[in-house]
Amino acid sequence: MNLESSARAREIRRVSKQSSDCEVWALRLTPGPNLFTDWRFILSGDVWGGFHWAAKDSDETIPVRVYDDDGEYADTPIDARMVPEDMPWGIRIECQPADRSDPFPSGQAPGQVLYDGGRYRTWYSSLLPWQTAPSRLLAAWCCAESDDGFSWRNQQECVLDFSDCPGVNAAKLPSVFVDPSAPDTGRYKMVFLGQSTDPADEPFRRQLLGDFLREQPDDIDPTALGPADGQETPLIRFGRFGAVSADGIHWRVLPRLLMLLCSDAQNVVHYDTIRETYVWYLKSQWYSLRRAIARSETKDFGRWPLADTVLFPGPDLAPSDDWYTNSKTIYPGVPDEHLMFPSLYRHFTDTSELRLFTGPDGTAWNQVPGGPVLTPGPAGSWDAGFFVAETDLVPLPGDRIGLPYSGYPYPHKYPRTKHTLAGHGHAYALWPRERLAALVADEQGAFTTLPLLFDGRRLRLNVKTETAGEVRVEAATSRYIGGADEVLPGRNFDDCLPISGDSLDHIVTWRTGQDLGHAPDQPVTLRFRLRAARLFAFELVV
Repeated sequence: MNLESSARAREIRRVSKQSSDCEVWALRLTPGPNLFTDWRFILSGDVWGGFHWAAKDSDETIPVRVYDDDGEYADTPIDARMVPEDMPWGIRIECQPADRSDPFPSGQAPGQVLYDGGRYRTWYSSLLPWQTAPSRLLAAWCCAESDDGFSWRNQQECVLDFSDCPGVNAAKLPSVFVDPSAPDTGRYKMVFLGQSTDPADEPFRRQLLGDFLREQPDDIDPTALGPADGQETPLIRFGRFGAVSADGIHWRVLPRLLMLLCSDAQNVVHYDTIRETYVWYLKSQWYSLRRAIARSETKDFGRWPLADTVLFPGPDLAPSDDWYTNSKTIYPGVPDEHLMFPSLYRHFTDTSELRLFTGPDGTAWNQVPGGPVLTPGPAGSWDAGFFVAETDLVPLPGDRIGLPYSGYPYPHKYPRTKHTLAGHGHAYALWPRERLAALVADEQGAFTTLPLLFDGRRLRLNVKTETAGEVRVEAATSRYIGGADEVLPGRNFDDCLPISGDSLDHIVTWRTGQDLGHAPDQPVTLRFRLRAARLFAFELVV
C-alpha cells in the first residue's frame, strides 16, 4: 500500500527521541478534517500510554514483568495499585440524524451525484419507473450539471458504444466514478449490470464466457448464469460490464466480462488513491437468502476477483432484517474516511431505514452507534414506504453535506402499478459540515489522542456544547516507551480559554495565543476535557 499516493494519506511513523534510545509511534496527518466516526485517533489506554501500576505505599512504578537477580520471574507477592494517566472515560460515539431537503421537481431527479472540479454532475434515468428502456441503451440514462447541487442544467442523454461488446443488452444499475490514475480518454469509468440472453448473441456470449472461464476459473458465481434454453451456451443474466468515457456522456463498452455475480442492486465503484486500487461494493446473498454487501478489489479495472461478503445480517438484527444496498462513499476530500449508508430492509414491515457504517481502510466495517440516520417520512409522504441512499456524499452550499436518496410512498414489495409508482422521488439527506457523528460527553469526559505529526500550527474544532458545557485542550510532547511526556509551555488545561457554544470552526486559544508551540516535525499529543459537549471533528490548520 502506497501511503504517499494521496494528499490526504495518513501513516504511522516512528520518530526518534533524542533524549533516549526509544521511539514514538506517531500518526501522520495531512491537512483536512478528522472525523470522530470511530476511535482511530484516541489512545485506548495501555501500560505505555494510559496507565501504569505502582506500589501501594509509594509512587514507585512496578514494571509489567518483575524479575529476580537471576533473571527469572520473581517469586514474591505484589501489592500494587493502578495509576490511570491517559485513559479515556466518560465519552461515547454517536451518529447524528439527517435532515431532509425538499424533494426534487419531477424531471430534475439526481441519482448518483459527483462533485467534480467545482461542479456537480448527476446520472439518472429519464424513464418513469414502469417504463422499459430500449435495448442497448443505458436505460435512457441522462447526465446533468449543477452549480449548487440543486438546480440542474445541460441534460444530455448518455450514449453507449457496444461495438466492442455486441452481445450485451439491458444495461442498468450503473456506477460512475472519476479515475484520477487514468488518461483523459478514460477519466470517467462505469460499471453496470448487463445481460446476454438473445439467441443471436450466442457466438459472442460463448467467447465472453470462454475467456472468463479460462482466465478466472475460480471467480464465477454459477447462480449468475441461466439455463441455455436450447442454446449451447448458458445465458448471462447477472453479468457486470464496464465502460470508459472522456466526458461522462459518450461511453465505450469494454469487450469483456468484469464479474459474474448474482446481484440485482446497487453497484458502487471508486479508485482508492491510498491503496492505488479499484474497489467495488455490490449486493450479495448471505447463505443464498439474506441480502448482504460484498466487496472486490483489483489493480486492473478489466479484471476483477469474485466479491467477498463484508457486511451481512448478524444476530444484532431481527431475524427478518437484511442489508439491501451499500451506498459506499468517502467523506468529501478525505480519501481514508470510508463510509457506508446501507439500507436496513425490514421484511416484517416491508420498509427501510438508513444506518451509518465506518471503515478506516474500507475492508472492515463497524456500525456507528446511535440508531438510524434516516427513517421513513410521515404517512402519505413520498418517502414513507421504502427508500435507499444513492452516492456520493457531497459538499453543499451553506456549510452542509448531502447524500442523495430515492424513495417511494409505498412499501418495497407493495403491488406496483402506475399509480403506486408515481410517487417515486429524490432528495438529499442533509447534515451540517463534518457532523455525521459526534464524540459525546453527556456529563464529564476526557481522552488523549495518539501521538500526531502534522504541518499545521493551530487546532480547529467542530464542536457544540450545552450552555453549561465546555471543552478544554492541552498539548504535550508525545510520550515514549518507559518515559514521560511534557506539556508544551503555556498549552496546559488551565491556560486554555474554555470553549463553549456551537461552532463549525473554533480555533483553540491559550493565554499564550493560538499556536501550538511545538517544534517542526515534533510529535504532539492532544488531551481533551469535555463537559456536556459534542466534538465532531478536529483539524490542524496553518
